[in-house]
Amino acid sequence: GTNKNGLHKMDRETGVVTRYQFNPEYPEAFSVPEATMEIHHITFIREDLEGFLWIGTYAHGIYRWDPRSKTMTNYGTQGIQPGNYKENSSWWSHVSNDGLIWISTQENKLFRIDPQIPQISDIQQQSQISSMVVKDSSELWLGTHGEGLLRKNRKTAKVVQFTSNAKDARSLSNDSVTKLYVDRKDHLWIGTANGLNLFNEQYNSFTRFIHDTNDPGSLSNSFISDIYEDNHSNIWIGTLSGVNKLDRENGSFKRYSNQQSNFSPGTGKGIKIAEDLFGKIWFVSVTGEGYKVNEDTDQLEYVFTGPDISDLYVDKKGILWAGANSGLWKSDEKWSKLSPFKINETGTFVGEWTYSLAGDDDDNIWIGTDSKIIKVGTDRKNKEVFGIKNGIAANGYPDLSYAYKDLNGQMYFASSPKGYYTFQPDNFKKPLSKMALYAMDLKVNNQPVYARENGILETSLYTAEEIRLKFNENNFTLTFATIDFRAELKKRIFYMLEGYDLDWQESLSGQKVNYNKVPPGDYSLIFKSAVGNSSEWEEKSLRISIAPPWWKTGWAYGAYVILLVIGVFYFDKYQKRRILAKEKVLAKEKELAHAREIKKAYVKLQATQTQLIQSEKMASLGELTAGIAHEIQNPLNFVNNFSEVSKELIEEMLEEMKKGDAEEVKALAEDIIQNLEKINHHGKRADGIVKGMLQHSRASSGEKEPTDLNALADEYLRLAYHGLRAKDKTFNATLETDFDESIGKVNVLAQDMGRVILNLITNAFYAVKKKKDTAPEEYTPTVTVSTKKTNEGIALIVSDNGEGIPEDIKEKIFQPFFTTKPTGEGTGLGLSMSYDIVTKGHGGNLMVDSEIGKGTSFRVMLPST
Repeated sequence: GTNKNGLHKMDRETGVVTRYQFNPEYPEAFSVPEATMEIHHITFIREDLEGFLWIGTYAHGIYRWDPRSKTMTNYGTQGIQPGNYKENSSWWSHVSNDGLIWISTQENKLFRIDPQIPQISDIQQQSQISSMVVKDSSELWLGTHGEGLLRKNRKTAKVVQFTSNAKDARSLSNDSVTKLYVDRKDHLWIGTANGLNLFNEQYNSFTRFIHDTNDPGSLSNSFISDIYEDNHSNIWIGTLSGVNKLDRENGSFKRYSNQQSNFSPGTGKGIKIAEDLFGKIWFVSVTGEGYKVNEDTDQLEYVFTGPDISDLYVDKKGILWAGANSGLWKSDEKWSKLSPFKINETGTFVGEWTYSLAGDDDDNIWIGTDSKIIKVGTDRKNKEVFGIKNGIAANGYPDLSYAYKDLNGQMYFASSPKGYYTFQPDNFKKPLSKMALYAMDLKVNNQPVYARENGILETSLYTAEEIRLKFNENNFTLTFATIDFRAELKKRIFYMLEGYDLDWQESLSGQKVNYNKVPPGDYSLIFKSAVGNSSEWEEKSLRISIAPPWWKTGWAYGAYVILLVIGVFYFDKYQKRRILAKEKVLAKEKELAHAREIKKAYVKLQATQTQLIQSEKMASLGELTAGIAHEIQNPLNFVNNFSEVSKELIEEMLEEMKKGDAEEVKALAEDIIQNLEKINHHGKRADGIVKGMLQHSRASSGEKEPTDLNALADEYLRLAYHGLRAKDKTFNATLETDFDESIGKVNVLAQDMGRVILNLITNAFYAVKKKKDTAPEEYTPTVTVSTKKTNEGIALIVSDNGEGIPEDIKEKIFQPFFTTKPTGEGTGLGLSMSYDIVTKGHGGNLMVDSEIGKGTSFRVMLPST
């Protein structure tokens, strides 16, 4: 920096110094105006944290050089006024750690500049801009209202103007430019209030397309409202009288209308054009009627009606956005309707007149209104407003009527009355540091509170995380404060006591907040404020615990519960005693009645049991009836035979006596004596059989007697066999015995043991007879009875070669009333009684051994003594 000689730059490597002179035609270049007074020097050059150069001057304010866009911006009373710097002089500068720039002036004033507040360049032109487009990186084309078309060199700022000439058909058709568009072939199209123009770059001339009432292939109207190239490289033109599609080969236009209503959309109204993600072309009139091209009929199909439309934008997700006089509107996914856009959960939406829309490379939506630029984030949940502090509307309301983004992501907004705004969204950075947000000056019951151990506050309120209050300390006040050099002094702070407040409350920094008669409970005091002028929030929370009175504390309620439980316990105990005493009397009466019933049932059961046992005895005796008859018949036959022989011998002896033959008489007498002895023997035998049967039918005396077990078994074997033979003459079986004579006589209850033997033998005959009915002819039924003396005692074994007993039945075979015989053929008491006689009556054991298909063996084990 020099005095009167402007800016200089030295190359560190070569040492060469370059002077930058001011060019009035290109004020954005790296330079400062020449001296206009005796003292005019550069007071400072300072680089901020973002790489911008801040240059102070003695008489021309301050300048900022943007090394990215290569533009210089002046701040001061003689320059453009985007901020609040309204001095001509500057003296000293300082860049603090948080990125703020502090500048002093000759007038003893101090200014704070936040370079991280996005600054939007206001480029002044002599004409009112209606549209703009960048054709290549060096040329910016500007359409104007009434002053033709401007081509501006972005490096030199040199401007070339193209206007309409009624005598030159190759000139611009009209000086009011409505739309500029560059297609994929890098052709520049210019829409005007009277025709469409195609720029010929080689000759700097224009090809005109004008409405001709006699030519149906011409434009439907010469006022051009929009130009759009679709994905198939078709050029669509919106006019005041509908939509047209250009045939590039012959230069003719196809007109589109709605045949159903005989209405051409846009008649007397401007048309905006958009293309959805499926390649369908849509047209929306400025009054909000939405149409799409029906590919089948090649006609326009009416879809929706919305508000008055000023601009359209399709984002990367395929959503159609519409700028309207009532704010920002958006479509659904199918573009079937437009709805007011709600920017956040509170239900508010961008309600200002939305003149223009454009999207940046990140798909943020940038909106031009009558006085500011609004950015809607990619999540569509927040917005950021850029106004006076960002360099917009310093000289009134600009009416940002047109928005445009070039291929490098640079944004442009045409403004009124003259010029345009431009910025690079990527340069808009967030502040380096956040503000400080505090709660302070706590008072409880109008008394200040200080930090102390075990008190309401144990640490300073600045660092405290919790406030503990008693039930009678529920009236309190505190103050919220912020330290933020990037914002106004009195910042708005939003707060809410969760659990008490129903919604957010609003206060200013340094203003007291009051809470009175807050009920006991645990609360969270949340307070927040915007960081700088951004849409981000600094938020903090403070736990507030208000204890209930002692009679409403947990231990008090616990004591109430304990007392209630004790009372209920003793009352319940008293009630139980009464009920138990009453129930005891009733139970005793029931027990006596039940005992009487049991006794009656027991007597009846005993009688039934005795009857069943007697029936079983008689049943077994009945099995022997035929055998007994057979056994008695044999001795009776002998008695009868010997009686007849003896009668004949006596008659013969009488004859011999008459003859006097003493020797013959003597011989006959001896024969008679022998016959009588045999009659006597067989009579006694029959008597023994009868006595044995009578003894079997009588009840046991209960005293054991020495009994010939072999004879007893043999006798019952014969009787049972003959009894079965008497019933079934076809039945035959082999009877085998193997008696151990060494066992001698065994002390048993003869009648009871006889029943056991008879039952086992009868079952054996039943088993072999059953198998005989189904077995092959070679099968021979065999029943074997044997005795044996063992170390354990005397064994009586009854075996058969029947079918055997399954394992699952063997476990139940000695249970009372269990039988494998068909209904009516057995009581199920035989083996049960036999088991009791052997085990209980004789201290022995009754076991069974069986194998399916081979037979069964029952073993009676009796003690030796």
